[in-house]
Amino acid sequence: MMNRSVSSRDITLQAGRLMGNGAGLRMAMFLGAVLLVVGLAGCGPIVPFQDNLKPYPQVELTNWNLLGKIVIQEPIASRVGDGQLHIVVPVRNLTGHELYLEYQYRFFNNKGVQVEQTSGWNTVRVQAHGIAQVHFSSLTALANDFNVDIRPLQ
Repeated sequence: MMNRSVSSRDITLQAGRLMGNGAGLRMAMFLGAVLLVVGLAGCGPIVPFQDNLKPYPQVELTNWNLLGKIVIQEPIASRVGDGQLHIVVPVRNLTGHELYLEYQYRFFNNKGVQVEQTSGWNTVRVQAHGIAQVHFSSLTALANDFNVDIRPLQ
């Protein structure tokens, strides 16, 4: 029996013969393009975990770090005073330590146009394994929908 070592050059030459002239380069470019598309598909708003199957698109996280640490329960909307829209968003802490969060909100009319200035950042503390409620109200009765961003305290 003859012991013959195989070099990487031999393997490259044989792979080139099997794949045809330039096919390896085309395959590498194709795989690179697929990975790029798959990587870019993960960009966009970060949707928090929710307690049931209904999504709440009005609530978004601005930081991946909160994913898996908090759960958003169904927001509760009601009319108060002279028709202002009042929102309550329950936030449940899944961790064993208290979390300090910030949130900002905006209101929209029935055509999706923002009707008030975006609020400043407000702070809420959620105890370990506890639930806190984020409350906010519109200034006018023109508001029909809302959006709220939640992030760790900065």
